[in-house]
Amino acid sequence: MRFYTSKREVRFSLDTDTFYVYEIDRDGVVVDSLYQSRRTGEHFVYVLIKRNWATDVAISRIAEMNNLRYRDIGFAGMKDKRATTYQLISSKSKLTSTPKDIELIPVGSGERLRMGDLSGNMFRVIAGQDLESIRKGIDDTGGRFLNYFGSQRFGKGGVNVLVGLELLRGRLSDALDIYLYYKRENSDLRETGQFPRYLKHERMILDMRKKYDDRRVWARIPRNISLMFIHSVQSYIFNMELDMRFDNSDIIDTTNLVGWSTELNPYQREILDMLNIQKEMFRMEILPSLNAKGGTRKILAHAERIRYDHSSIEFSLDSGSYATVFLDQMVGYSYLNQSEDIKFNG
Repeated sequence: MRFYTSKREVRFSLDTDTFYVYEIDRDGVVVDSLYQSRRTGEHFVYVLIKRNWATDVAISRIAEMNNLRYRDIGFAGMKDKRATTYQLISSKSKLTSTPKDIELIPVGSGERLRMGDLSGNMFRVIAGQDLESIRKGIDDTGGRFLNYFGSQRFGKGGVNVLVGLELLRGRLSDALDIYLYYKRENSDLRETGQFPRYLKHERMILDMRKKYDDRRVWARIPRNISLMFIHSVQSYIFNMELDMRFDNSDIIDTTNLVGWSTELNPYQREILDMLNIQKEMFRMEILPSLNAKGGTRKILAHAERIRYDHSSIEFSLDSGSYATVFLDQMVGYSYLNQSEDIKFNG
């Protein structure tokens, strides 16, 4: 990952007490504990407040506790795990039970929420003594930064990219094996075939593999989870292109997120050759629901509504931009390990 500002040795931690994320709805309204729905529809709408939960795992657990399927609950975007986050979710049924460190506030009714039904996110970071270094980075850049995808997009050790590449190549069984057994930690229970209770998606897949062939297993995995792997490959290609453009002093406004319809530029052709894939693979004929046509993404993003107090900073970013990436570039220290050592088999 390249830095848009000169490096500064600043280190601070982001956790549930120092990092707050507030979704901004389609109408530009910040979602907080006082939010009320301005729309009507057949679904119950809630503000989901979570601490130290990944969004997909939180939704899965809420669904389980309310005798619903994962797909019965709608939400607009994924939020950081290591944070206190506020976002909207929707459900056709009332939600009455929640696990620890999750709160649901009923805020009215509306239509089913789908991925992308938001305009951005507002962030509040308690930075303490490092606040002045962040402010200096913002003064240097005007709040502009290279719009990399954050490391959380790729999973531990880049596992999401590895799974996505195997899906694109049509190797459905290999993709499942990597997702289930690829080592993510120094000590990983996956190696022994033991899957603790918190690995809900993995346990779900193991159960389905006992009943169905692997193509049918992929067809039954919730689409937003499966799409995550394809999107991670697109994100990895984008990040590599940004590195190459930065090295060549070739920064432009936007570039493509590669899909089957993309007109490839020279950087993207080189990256696809390195990954041993072709853009046509994104049609996903073997799993049409994962078809990825492609799109565009800003290369330079911009933080807005920047406000400071004595120890914290508040700012807003468009949907799809990462607060951690913005902060990394403002302080010049990659404290969240943006660079992943991904080992490709080709």
